[in-house]
Amino acid sequence: MANNNTMSEMPFYNISTYQLIDVMRTNGLNVKNDMRENVSFYNNLKSKCNSEILKAVDFSYNTESEFNNLYRSSLNSIELSVFHINIRSLNKNLRGLIELLQTLELDFDVLVLTEIWNYNLEFYTKIFKNYNFHYVTPHESNIDGVGILVKKNYTCNELTDIRIPSTNSTSKVESLWLEISCNRKKYIVGGIYRHPNQQSIKDFTIQLDKSLEYILKFHIPCIIAGDLNVDISKYNTHSETTDYVNNLLINDFIPMIIMPTRITIKSATIIDHIYYHAGSKTTQPPLVVMLSS
Repeated sequence: MANNNTMSEMPFYNISTYQLIDVMRTNGLNVKNDMRENVSFYNNLKSKCNSEILKAVDFSYNTESEFNNLYRSSLNSIELSVFHINIRSLNKNLRGLIELLQTLELDFDVLVLTEIWNYNLEFYTKIFKNYNFHYVTPHESNIDGVGILVKKNYTCNELTDIRIPSTNSTSKVESLWLEISCNRKKYIVGGIYRHPNQQSIKDFTIQLDKSLEYILKFHIPCIIAGDLNVDISKYNTHSETTDYVNNLLINDFIPMIIMPTRITIKSATIIDHIYYHAGSKTTQPPLVVMLSS
C-alpha cells in the first residue's frame, strides 16, 4: 500500500473530481462526442414541439468556471434558480454537496435532492440556515426519498394532492410538490425519484399525467426535477419512453436536459430530468441547472 507521500506524487492528486472530468474532456479522454451529445433527440423534440423556449435554451456541459461566467452574463435576467442532484445519502455526501455549491457563484433559490435517505434529516434544517427543508421518505425503507430546500424569503406551501402514489413493492416513487412565491411571483417546483426497475414506464406515465393535469389548473410556471430512471435517449427506440416524453410535451412540459447525465466508457443515459412549464407566461424560463454525481 502506498503511503501518503507517494500518493501526493500521483497524477491529478491535488485536483477535484470535477476538474479531473474537465481535463479528461478537454484532452479527448472522455467518451466519444456522440455519446455525450444527443443531437437526434433534440431534433426530434423540435419536430414534435414547436417551442420557442426549447429553441432558445443553450444545451451544453460546463465546468464550474464556465457556469460562473454564464451566471455573470445573465445575472439581471434570473427570476428563479433551481439546482438538482442525486445525492445518494445526504448524511454521507453533505460535505461534497457543500463544497460543490461553494464553487458556484449563484446562490440557488431552490435545491432539489433525490435519494436523500432517511438518516438525521431534521439535522439539516440547521445546516442550511437560509433554507426551509421539505422532504418525503419511503414508508418501508430508509433508502431513497426526495428533499427540497427553499430559501426562507419565499412563501412555501406543500401540494399534497399532486403527489404520485407509491402503493406497493412494484410501484415505488417519491414525489414532493411545493408552491413557492416571492414578490407576487409564483412557481410550482416538483421533485421526483422513481425507483429503478420497480414499475413499468407506462404505469408511471399514467400516474404522472394525473399530477400534470392538476398542475395545469394553477396556470403558473412549474419546474419538475428529479432522477426518473427513464432513459429518454431511447425516445426513438422504446415505445413506452416515446409515450412518456410525448405525454409531457402534450402538457407543455419542455425537457431542459437533453444530454447524457450518466456517462461511462460504454454507455451514456439521460435518466436525470428537468422539465419546464411556462404556465400562462410567455417569457423565457428561469435559470435552471442540473448536476449529477
